[in-house]
Amino acid sequence: MSKYRVLVEGLSNNYGGTEAVIENVNRAVGDFVSFDYLVDSPLTSHLDLLSEENRQIVLPARSKNPFRYYSRLRQVFKRSDTIYDAVWVNKNNFGNLAVINAAKSAGVRRRILHFHSLEPSKRSFYQHLIDIYNYKTVLENVTDYWVCSTSVGEKYFPNRNYVVVPNAIDFDSYRYSASDRQAVRNGLGLNDSFVLGYVGRLEERKNPGFLLEVLRELLPVCCNSRLLIIGDGPLKNALAARAKELDVSESVMFLGAQDNPSAFLSAFDVFLFPSLNEGLGIAAIEAQVNGLHCLVSEFVPEDVKVSDSIEFLPLDAARWVSSISAINSRRTLLLPNSEQFDLGKQGVFLCNLFLTGDY
Repeated sequence: MSKYRVLVEGLSNNYGGTEAVIENVNRAVGDFVSFDYLVDSPLTSHLDLLSEENRQIVLPARSKNPFRYYSRLRQVFKRSDTIYDAVWVNKNNFGNLAVINAAKSAGVRRRILHFHSLEPSKRSFYQHLIDIYNYKTVLENVTDYWVCSTSVGEKYFPNRNYVVVPNAIDFDSYRYSASDRQAVRNGLGLNDSFVLGYVGRLEERKNPGFLLEVLRELLPVCCNSRLLIIGDGPLKNALAARAKELDVSESVMFLGAQDNPSAFLSAFDVFLFPSLNEGLGIAAIEAQVNGLHCLVSEFVPEDVKVSDSIEFLPLDAARWVSSISAINSRRTLLLPNSEQFDLGKQGVFLCNLFLTGDY
């Protein structure tokens, strides 16, 4: 019997929250479901997802050559050797739902839209108009509405039968490791430092620049503080320049995207997450699984609370410094509700969701 076959949109060479969800779902249901990945450039990361059964399909970038993009997309659904049972479209805005439309035209029975953001990244006026058009028209071609949190579902799909799909992670991969902590801290020369950590995209809605303000106010009271920033994005150069302006560049390290973020979590003493908006905030869950104290902005949904070591704060640097100063280095325990995010315990739910649509 052939596997259930799904065409996926949303994977890229980044190491972001959406990519993490796709990777983890593949691990959970890969024995029963085969995935083909639509990408706009050949994958150089996430290569462990590819196999004879799980292929990448490279489309021309729509922004550079829309005619070739749409032509190639239609061809994907006309291949005689592949019939898709579903498309799984992962989005943070409503700007391009072409895969949903093409799947309906091709007769694909299930057309899943999985929405991951409470507030899309900054959009131009033209992009905003496209979002509105797609929201009012193309959404009618969707058969399954999946969201990362109740707040996202209630904002965008209040009158539809949406399903909250917890962004489950492999808990064992993120648990605290004393050997990882020592290796990372030794490698970076941080043995005697109090380490603040951030993991995420360097983009406006993630608000990483706020961390530099916090660091500037913290250093006079904790001179051995160091800030590690894990991730890449369009703000990287501006952040480096801002660190120099604030005279904190000697106390911050921009380490780029890492394929082993859990090792860095073990090296942190506190995790900081100052987002302006989040659909969920999976990085904060990963940090809590590691046992870290977490300070997150008040704009992060409370769905991420899976331990008593997380604090939701307004974006006031003095408040964050006060909370950081009160933290001890003891790792903390998870609450019972954390099981909803444990990939090892969500496999049956995810399989049912893909294979039958039941939950």
